[in-house]
Amino acid sequence: MRECGLHPIPIDGEVVPPQLVITARGGHFSGLATCKSQFCPNCMARFKSERITRIQRGLKGAKEDGRSRYFITLTVPRSPSAKEQIQTLSKLWTIWSKMIRYRMAKAGCIGTPVRSLDTTFQPENRNVFHSHFHVIYTLKGQYEGFEEMLAQCWKRAAASMSVKVSLEAQDIRPIVDDEEIGKYAAKFWGMGSEMAAFHQKEGKLNGNQKSYGWMELMGLVSDGSVKATRAYRDFLEAVKGYKTILFAHGWKELEELAPEEEEEEEKEEPKELLRLTVPHEWWTHVRHFRDDLVTVAHWVGVQKPEKLGFLENLWKHDYDYELSEEEDANGLSARLLGMEGAGPTPDRVESLMAWMSLNFPKHLWSKRLD
Repeated sequence: MRECGLHPIPIDGEVVPPQLVITARGGHFSGLATCKSQFCPNCMARFKSERITRIQRGLKGAKEDGRSRYFITLTVPRSPSAKEQIQTLSKLWTIWSKMIRYRMAKAGCIGTPVRSLDTTFQPENRNVFHSHFHVIYTLKGQYEGFEEMLAQCWKRAAASMSVKVSLEAQDIRPIVDDEEIGKYAAKFWGMGSEMAAFHQKEGKLNGNQKSYGWMELMGLVSDGSVKATRAYRDFLEAVKGYKTILFAHGWKELEELAPEEEEEEEKEEPKELLRLTVPHEWWTHVRHFRDDLVTVAHWVGVQKPEKLGFLENLWKHDYDYELSEEEDANGLSARLLGMEGAGPTPDRVESLMAWMSLNFPKHLWSKRLD
């Protein structure tokens, strides 16, 4: 993760410079090696999209099969150890699942779940970690008192391991609609997002303690918080090789029962505003603030596309860029005058930082540009 998106991908033994690509919808650097970790901010999107699609199709298939659908949250007490807490949750899941299957088999019912690990963090608290499971459970058949049975089985499973849990902390509710489920509805992709995109959830205030989501924790780490960094490392060590989302064997069959989606009209590709090769000597500087550069370039490309010419000319030998009055007033002209040669000279790097500071969208202002 630490090296993700920092190094160009070699092709036939030759390192090809990355490209800055800006479209009407966003931007990114292409041609960079990635870590493919599900916890990496650069890579998580590829996992999220596929998982959300599977969850939503399974929910639709369960509806077609006449099944009841439930959203379940199963918790254990907070812990100072992410590894021990996740191991406890996994053992409880095994015991709980056996209890459920036994009771459902006696009632002639079939259950098919998908399980997702969720974690929030309180770096200032001794018990830093609050890991828990979100579960979508589909039920075929009639089982009287199903919700109560699920909660009681979780409590009994916990008691068998000398873990104290309360029934009130376990949340079990029927799913009425794929795109709406109480507090979980406020997500980009409805029901599926709560299950598959826990990394992007925001924490909440519990009493005097703030609970942080994964992305918020990473923000604290980047700001130099020692306690957040310790929590970050402990969590990554705990989930190394762990499947944060687990589909039951029958989930694929539910997906296949989902009605075929009507073919959408071919979507028009977003307009490309800029595709610019970043010279190797410049990339060693740009990579340290690449996210902010993409943000600024996209904002400028949408609001004032003519100003993208600054980047196009900055990385060349000669300048051919007409400054606006605002840019001239902010001293860019002084930095551009008298520059000779190519490459990231101190003056050129300073001019890039000044351009970014001047054009950074104020509602997204970053401390890294102070």
